Amino acid sequence: MFFENLNSIHGRSEINGKGSLTFGDSPRMDLVFEKPRATYEDSLEIYETLTKNMEFLPADLNLDYSASFKVKGPMDLKKLVIDGQLKAGNNSIYFENINAFESKFQFKNNKVKLYDFKVLKGKGIITGEFNYNLYNNNLNYNGKISGVLLSDIEVLSNANLGFDGSLEGEFEGERKSDFFKSSNLLNIKNGIIDEEKIEDSTITITSEGKKVFSTGNFFGQKISFNSFFNFNKKEPKNLSYFNIHINLAIKPTIKILPKATSKVITRGMTDIFKGMFDLVD
Repeated sequence: MFFENLNSIHGRSEINGKGSLTFGDSPRMDLVFEKPRATYEDSLEIYETLTKNMEFLPADLNLDYSASFKVKGPMDLKKLVIDGQLKAGNNSIYFENINAFESKFQFKNNKVKLYDFKVLKGKGIITGEFNYNLYNNNLNYNGKISGVLLSDIEVLSNANLGFDGSLEGEFEGERKSDFFKSSNLLNIKNGIIDEEKIEDSTITITSEGKKVFSTGNFFGQKISFNSFFNFNKKEPKNLSYFNIHINLAIKPTIKILPKATSKVITRGMTDIFKGMFDLVD
């Protein structure tokens, strides 16, 4: 049985489709859908069968997008295959604006995959891939950040720090059997403070279950730190800690605090700060 002009409206989303349905001993479907306009909120309702157990999905995300996808296979959710593509233009997501977003997606063998993921932010780009298994709730992701200026990040721009640079980095994470681990590397290159060029900065953050480790250095080792945060109540003796080492000999024109309350450093300084504490007590 062939269908054309399968049109539907749900909330602010429009869905147009065509294709064929085969009944009998081996019922199948072969359908093509276009969504010239859609919202994230509407999609959570439309695809509730797929999304209801994805507890990591935000419930209040405001995103307008368009999509096209094909649905093929037996009329059995476990054997059905869906392939498609998402696209979005200018959007405001929580506190940040994006220029554009696109991603291919696939649903197959009860697994959801987002790939060729791209977000344009200012002059930079964020790319990545995300995989989720509906059987066991396992997931993994990876991505890269390239050329995103600190001044294009609204949260930092509104803080008026007087510090700019190009954000480059890589990130990945995995949840398996309810154990989550992640690794994140961020570099700030071509940094500028009040038109003065500064050396690169690096931050690494890794997590293993309820433990988070981080290290970093700013302005070419002028400020460095390492820390450990333990959120595991079963390890009360494994205390969290932080260590900060400051070794500054900066020109008087460079400011390191927000412009509204900035103070000029007029001499070199070397200090070491250390601390240990219990986060779960």
